[in-house]
Amino acid sequence: MTNTKNILRWLLFLPISLLCGWFVFLVFDTFVGGYIGPDSTASYLNHIAAGGLSGAATVYIGAYIAPHSYEKKVAIGYAVIALIGIILTLTFVKQEYGLFDNLTYIAQNVGVLYMAWRIYQDKVVFEKQ
Repeated sequence: MTNTKNILRWLLFLPISLLCGWFVFLVFDTFVGGYIGPDSTASYLNHIAAGGLSGAATVYIGAYIAPHSYEKKVAIGYAVIALIGIILTLTFVKQEYGLFDNLTYIAQNVGVLYMAWRIYQDKVVFEKQ
């Protein structure tokens, strides 16, 4: 049973964590942003904050779902993927998007790197059964 549970954890940690990160972004941006007027500075800051929280949530959920002894390795993997994404984006992608879209992307990567660093330092405690 334990082996089957670990296999399911490995198969599901990436899709579930990405969906949860997207969901956090959507909920935070929609519900909190609903109280803010459109095209205001607060609206843009809310969008950037939603990006940072979704990045942190993605890493947290991924490390939580992964088997117990691999939490730090999963967090490091997310950080490496974020760094590679930053390098590839800066190298190959034309900067066709606006400033605030780019800041949202940067905030998401900062959220990923921050949560990965906190997990690596053992500042985030997972209580699994």
